[in-house]
Amino acid sequence: MLIVTGPNHSGKSVYIKQVALIVYLAHIGSFVPAACATIGITDRILTRISTRESVSLAESSYGTDLKQVAFLLKYATRRTLIAIDEFGKGTAADDECGLMTALIDHFAILGSQTPKILMTTHCHEIFEGGQLESRPEIFLTHMNVRLDLETEHMEDQVVFLYQLVPGRSMSSFGSRCAALNGVDAAVVERAEAIMLLLSRNEDLGAACAKLDFQDEARLEEAEKVARGFLQLSLGHPSVTQPQHGTNDDKDTIRTTLKELLTSNVSS
Repeated sequence: MLIVTGPNHSGKSVYIKQVALIVYLAHIGSFVPAACATIGITDRILTRISTRESVSLAESSYGTDLKQVAFLLKYATRRTLIAIDEFGKGTAADDECGLMTALIDHFAILGSQTPKILMTTHCHEIFEGGQLESRPEIFLTHMNVRLDLETEHMEDQVVFLYQLVPGRSMSSFGSRCAALNGVDAAVVERAEAIMLLLSRNEDLGAACAKLDFQDEARLEEAEKVARGFLQLSLGHPSVTQPQHGTNDDKDTIRTTLKELLTSNVSS
């Protein structure tokens, strides 16, 4: 059983699809892209990779994923090749990790009857929290990347090498992948800050209630405008008593407020 971790865009999904295609090509007598290869006899290839949604189906994408997994659990044999790509991503993160761990345990205890399995996941918690027991049947690998924090632009900090190496990845670099795909820098920076708080187990509600420098400056400016407006003598006849058939009162208040805003911005 091979478990592949790594950032988005690193090639995890492509790798397991490639292996499945090579096994299929070998079984129909085709050449494969390798100098030499040892491929065991495979009776079927079962996958949980793509989710095909349709308005004609009365089920969610997560429900479709579950049906695919239920099918492969029922029909897999020791000669079956199974490819599972990020199973459980359509539900809550805790449920996803629980389902992935249970699925791995289910296959690991089959011993000699365990199918040949390729899995990808972003659930690092199952390795860090000790939920998944270390077994000789489980091989942890990851797609290799290089991180260059000295690069000015965040989208250039992750260099993808597209190489499968032993061991697991320690991070999915989700925020950097977001920057790579054009997500606004302010959104990415905010995501980085929240992820840091979560990694420290800090109170996210209290932390998010704190204002940053820009928010404090805007709040102070708004407070000055509000206080200045409250100090206006709005009960003066020139403001509250318009001439018959005119909107002098509205115009006077609007002009006064505009002057107040202009004076605060210029100051």
